[in-house]
Amino acid sequence: NEVSPSSLSCELAPYGNMPPKIGRRWIGCYRCNLTPTFFQSLFKELGAPLLLLKKMRGHNAHHVVESTFKAFARVFRACLDELTMGGSKHGCVEVGEERLASWRRKEEEERRSTLTNGCTDNDNHRTGSRSRSTKETTIEVNVDLDRCAPTASSTTIADSSDDTDAASSSIYTGVELTDQILQEIRRCCGFWFDVNCDGDIYIDDHHTSEDVAITVGQCLNQALGNKAGLTR
Repeated sequence: NEVSPSSLSCELAPYGNMPPKIGRRWIGCYRCNLTPTFFQSLFKELGAPLLLLKKMRGHNAHHVVESTFKAFARVFRACLDELTMGGSKHGCVEVGEERLASWRRKEEEERRSTLTNGCTDNDNHRTGSRSRSTKETTIEVNVDLDRCAPTASSTTIADSSDDTDAASSSIYTGVELTDQILQEIRRCCGFWFDVNCDGDIYIDDHHTSEDVAITVGQCLNQALGNKAGLTR
């Protein structure tokens, strides 16, 4: 739909799916229809040319309202930073922009630029490593949150074969499905980790899958450190 130069659009209802097609009127002592009223007043006081609020999905009234205020706060902060110091978007994306695709593209460009310039300093990378050995499995996992994970579109035809083989061989558990799941998790998350496991798959697969998941989680926790600055 065309948006006028100065307009407000607030499409949040229904708030939840109970009652069906109607949603909730109240969340505790909070009346749901006050949400657009609040943003109408805020829009007027800000004198902003445009404010669009649209629910993309959500079946819980509390989460719909909570996410609306959080999303507005993030965008508002990004706008203020942009006005005052040309600052960060704080995780916001342009309308129509795919957040993950944009982030991956930027990371891949930075990685290739670093390699081209001959700089391989990883001192500032957030990493985690762990070796775990039990009666059932022997596992080694390495996580690097600041190294870009391989993606289907990150290599050219000329170099895709070697890169794909290297990426695939960097995750090996002996359980094909587990390997595929870990590769897909790495691709979707956008950061690098490698896994090597020698487990008692001649008895059962579940020891390997369970211990690998535990070790990856421990490495991720180590790489995140004190988790300062993390946001939802």
